[in-house]
Amino acid sequence: MALIVKGKGTRLVQALQKDVRNTLRLSSGAAVFKLSVDAESREMQVVVKDVQRDSISRGIIHLTLQEVKDDDIIRIMVPVEFHGEPDCVNKKRSSLMTPMMNLEVYAKPADIPDHIHVDISQMTDNDKIVVGDLKLPEGVSTHLPSDALVATTFHMRAVSIDVPTTAEAVVEPEPGVEGETVEGEPAAVGAAVAAPEKAKAPDKGEKGKDKK
Repeated sequence: MALIVKGKGTRLVQALQKDVRNTLRLSSGAAVFKLSVDAESREMQVVVKDVQRDSISRGIIHLTLQEVKDDDIIRIMVPVEFHGEPDCVNKKRSSLMTPMMNLEVYAKPADIPDHIHVDISQMTDNDKIVVGDLKLPEGVSTHLPSDALVATTFHMRAVSIDVPTTAEAVVEPEPGVEGETVEGEPAAVGAAVAAPEKAKAPDKGEKGKDKK
């Protein structure tokens, strides 16, 4: 854990993960709390500047704290919380997107809010909320552009699918008719079978000769 002490630079300290988790859990939103590194050192007010977590377990692997005074103006990220549900989204006419999950603000330690409240219940189709629409608490400001997007709704268009009105004709072979086989290859379906040759009638002249 890195601790940035005012006027003294950065100091590396160690802490139990259990104690760190409990402290951050009790500090909702932007974490500002009191810290004493050891029994003999003075208690100082610190703010969490950065948290690094394991990509799989999500456990905290590194924490950066910075000492702050009561009159310091701090630049810090504050969570954005969305409240309500637009009627157009509830009726599945539009979809909602919330690209801004944290807002960078400037404030004194005592004025830092736990979160930024954003009411989205009155949004309509193809609507948007930008930074300029936010009502920040007293003593809190942001340097982000006023047109930076916070939330937006997109009207969902119906997709039409063309269904053929007529079925394609399917040509099938006549029932009961089979083809001949030539050199082991199947004959074409529907080929006519040659009728067997009739026996040739004997010539009358030949019949007379036999009687003689």
